[in-house]
Amino acid sequence: MTVAWLVLVASVSASLLRSSTSTCGSRGVFADGFSRTTCADDVSPSSVRTYYADNVRKMYQRKMTPDVCFQFCRSVENAKFFGISHGKDCYCTKYFHAKSTSGGECDNICEGDNKQKCGGLEKSSLFEMHMCAEGNSRAEGALTAAEDGLSEASDAAGQAKAFGQALADLSKRWEMTPACSLYPAVCDLAGHFQKQGFAANALARESEAARDDLRMAKLDLETAKTNFEDAGDDATQVEYDELEKNTTNLRKQTINAKAKATGTLQGLKRMAGGIAKKTALADFTKFYTAVPQEDDHHAFCMLDRTESFEVANVTDPAVCADYCQGQVSTCVGFNYQAVDGAFACEFLKGTGTVKKELSLSNWIPVIVVTESKVQDLGLAGMGCYVKATFLNGKKVAVEKKIIKE
Repeated sequence: MTVAWLVLVASVSASLLRSSTSTCGSRGVFADGFSRTTCADDVSPSSVRTYYADNVRKMYQRKMTPDVCFQFCRSVENAKFFGISHGKDCYCTKYFHAKSTSGGECDNICEGDNKQKCGGLEKSSLFEMHMCAEGNSRAEGALTAAEDGLSEASDAAGQAKAFGQALADLSKRWEMTPACSLYPAVCDLAGHFQKQGFAANALARESEAARDDLRMAKLDLETAKTNFEDAGDDATQVEYDELEKNTTNLRKQTINAKAKATGTLQGLKRMAGGIAKKTALADFTKFYTAVPQEDDHHAFCMLDRTESFEVANVTDPAVCADYCQGQVSTCVGFNYQAVDGAFACEFLKGTGTVKKELSLSNWIPVIVVTESKVQDLGLAGMGCYVKATFLNGKKVAVEKKIIKE
């Protein structure tokens, strides 16, 4: 009996001593890593458990931490999980049965690491062990997922960067100096477009930074995976730990990159506001009239504005019309400006009309820009449309005409 006990202790202690260098898949080693699963009252039967204190003599026992418990349990065949309670009581188990997640916390400090928690008075901190055959496949899965994350972050960054550049281009081309003294708001648009361009570029940088972090994490895991595979049967716990650590980090960076990509695209949608859906109102000229009604002339209507939005890859003012049509009580028309890659709508309310001498009519004040000037500025388009019902009984007052010099 004593001999058998000593043999058992010698075998277990030797396994513990060599656990930091034992190869995963070598005789007596079945797991290569672990992750914290939950805190629960585990009522799994003793028949499926193997206790650290019952199998390691006092002189060989170490102060308990999750890693100490794992190093013991990874050598227990068929064990899939391990648990720790009371800050020190470690056991390995084929499965756990969580009776309840209420009633007490896992708030006992680990006996061997005061920065970690090891169960509580009633509950166990429960951990899942990663089986040896799973380490490399988890790494491959993380690498595959990272490709998707890189693609999403790159696409989002590219969209935001292109939009930022287009808005900067619109700001540069929106040169309405002759009308600035008459109606400063027309020239203020250049600064607004520039500011929006800065905002789009900031969104791009967030996705770019996350993409670059993901690339580095991917490279680190590829290196760790290569080292692990090159070591073959001579792989030590060091290689397994590096593989696990870098797999976990890559997953984290992939989640972050995807989240930043989503955030960038949502930011672009916020800039697009009411025209984010890019729905064009069919036959919108049945409801809206171009101001002025002259060929080769474009206008900027100087009515009071309600709100403005900017969107990428739109060229049709019917998109502005669709949104305005839904704002029945507040929108009577819109101005629009466009360059390749950026389209802006300023929505107008019914105030801002003027009175003229010897006229009983209300006049809509406008700045007119000739077609040749629009082409000279490099704009893809600009103009003003107002609802036909609003225009009824009103006249158009051309306050300033901007021509190509």
